[in-house]
Amino acid sequence: MRPGRLATAALILWGFTVLVVGVAFYRSHRATHASADPRAVLALPSATRDSVLAEMRAMLASVHAILGASARGDTAALRAAAAASATAQPIATLGADLPAAFRSRAAETHSLFDSLGAAVAAGAPRDTVMAHLARLTAGCTACHVAYRLVGR
Repeated sequence: MRPGRLATAALILWGFTVLVVGVAFYRSHRATHASADPRAVLALPSATRDSVLAEMRAMLASVHAILGASARGDTAALRAAAAASATAQPIATLGADLPAAFRSRAAETHSLFDSLGAAVAAGAPRDTVMAHLARLTAGCTACHVAYRLVGR
């Protein structure tokens, strides 16, 4: 074999080896990574997943507004922020795609926004309002620890 062809063959063999090793590494890393997440996987239709994630972002925006209003001592803004994610607000269609436990946690979280708003309306002191917020965010945290949403 001529030196030019030998170098080309060696380069092709090296490229193939790098590709095989890279694919094997990717597959093993992906399998290891996927198994390291203990949360229950909820494979949802894309529209349902998008709706649930939009609702979660809206609740996070409410929590942010509650914190800001509390820091300013603005009780009207605090009540409005709590009401934005309360049970009276339209909740995303949670249908049969989500387990009952998930739907139950979602309803409970919305009712905690109701409780927080009621505490503010009743003139509760800031530490009581913050205790309500801590219970609310504990529910958010518990759900995020339990579930992982993926599209299908």
